[in-house]
Amino acid sequence: MKKHVKKYRMGLAIFVFIAVLAGLYVIRHANDEIIAWMNKEIQQKPSTAGLLTMPNSEVNYLGASASNAFVAMQPYNINIQGTMTPITMSGLSPTFDYSGNVPFLNPSTGKSNVADIQAWDPLFPQTFNPVLSGDYELDANLITNIGFPGRVDKQIINGIPVTMVRYNAGDNTTWGNARSMLNGWPIPPHTHVQWQIEVQFGNADGKNDWVLSPSAIWTQDNTGNWVISNGGSPVLFFQVHSTNQSNPPLQADVDTDINDPTKLMMTFSQRTGTATAPVQIGIVHGISRHTLVPIVIEAFLDERATNNGGKGLLQIWVNNALVLQQSGPTLALGPNPHWWALASYSWAQAAPYSYTRAVFFKTAKMLVFPAAPLSAPTNLTASASSSTAVNLSWAASTGAASYTIYRNSSPISSTTTTSFIDSSAVAGTTYNYTVIALDASGIASAPSNVATVTTPLPAINITSSNVGNITGTSATINWTTNISATGQVNYGTAANSLTSKVAIGTSTTSQKAMISGLNKATTYYYQIVATSGVASTSSATKSLKTLKR
Repeated sequence: MKKHVKKYRMGLAIFVFIAVLAGLYVIRHANDEIIAWMNKEIQQKPSTAGLLTMPNSEVNYLGASASNAFVAMQPYNINIQGTMTPITMSGLSPTFDYSGNVPFLNPSTGKSNVADIQAWDPLFPQTFNPVLSGDYELDANLITNIGFPGRVDKQIINGIPVTMVRYNAGDNTTWGNARSMLNGWPIPPHTHVQWQIEVQFGNADGKNDWVLSPSAIWTQDNTGNWVISNGGSPVLFFQVHSTNQSNPPLQADVDTDINDPTKLMMTFSQRTGTATAPVQIGIVHGISRHTLVPIVIEAFLDERATNNGGKGLLQIWVNNALVLQQSGPTLALGPNPHWWALASYSWAQAAPYSYTRAVFFKTAKMLVFPAAPLSAPTNLTASASSSTAVNLSWAASTGAASYTIYRNSSPISSTTTTSFIDSSAVAGTTYNYTVIALDASGIASAPSNVATVTTPLPAINITSSNVGNITGTSATINWTTNISATGQVNYGTAANSLTSKVAIGTSTTSQKAMISGLNKATTYYYQIVATSGVASTSSATKSLKTLKR
């Protein structure tokens, strides 16, 4: 009996040993496959190619700059699928800079640069009235310079001011997962942008140490999507998000390096256009924890496919090395805005989670590059079509959304076309016209050339005349003109000798002049002369006869 038991135990041990070897082979084989897949992804991207040439921003914003963080000046309208859409920010003009040395509240406005903060802590929300509940989300009106203490706030790490975003081990659920997150305001599509980031994962201080947990193992499910199969937990630290879909169009995760378990690796993923499943677009291995890592993400933000006029481009540097370049959509397709966020978000883990994940941002700001300067309208011409109307036309400015017309340096109207009729001109007046182009954000070009025109005086016509109140010694001559004019009546007893005159100095369209000192029962001849400015006209010579008495 003992012999059989001994043989059984020996057989069982051999079986277990073989099973363990087989399991290790399967795990190693699975890891080899995922490593090969990850490396294949990054190898498909140019590592030494020249920089991509980013298209010019299609919209110019007052707060755009090639060197300073973007300021979303009000009114803030962004291009969503070709429609300029107003973004309501309660009158704020936030700066897109969440670096460690930048307070949460804008010093110039006293308002929050941050759209909202999401974190979990049952004590801090008790300080609000009314008390915060649910997911403890601070919107812009509730944010102060202390942020969300212990989760999203300002810290000094190794003498460096940083913005900390930390999930504390044991914290409960925030929006369904183990996360703390700082959300920015909507970003402007169809623009050339750049995020400048210096980030540190954990700190060797006994409180914020980044514990190296087992790296996530990715496998494809039966629908072809990549999923984590071993309970690992990448930490999302940056994303561009939108409610057009449930997942971010661009995200950056950090995890234990699958090639070197003493290091970290970064994974960049996309879900753009109409995609809902993540596509890993690049892996960067050998990232040191507890050390600042510089990252630059440069993009042309565009939801359109390349074959539909899209200009989307993306290139990323990590530790000052170019690690990723690609073309194609960089935003999700849909009617809603996108925003960017800093996070400590273990999205594969439900809360509470056993690891503290502290992410420190020395630098975290977004630049929006200005559009190419709007060219001034050219070839402005002006011609008077009448004494009170001037026709203007000019060559279009590329990128112009509208034009403002100036007359003698004062704006008189605006139009979206390249022609205009000024119907408020005054006859006999000289005008100098210029035109200025404006883009969709209201940024103006330089003025056009000056076009000068003088409106002509209108032709003056005597439209009616008659004689009234004839007596033996006087008569009244009545007449009307098509425009206001002064008048004069020349008269005499011979048609070719009208030597007597009566002048009317008042300018009007209806005149009368009394001629007196006439002889009784005598035929007189008269002619009316009407004058407006330098223009005048004369009536035909007519006659009248005074009465006998």
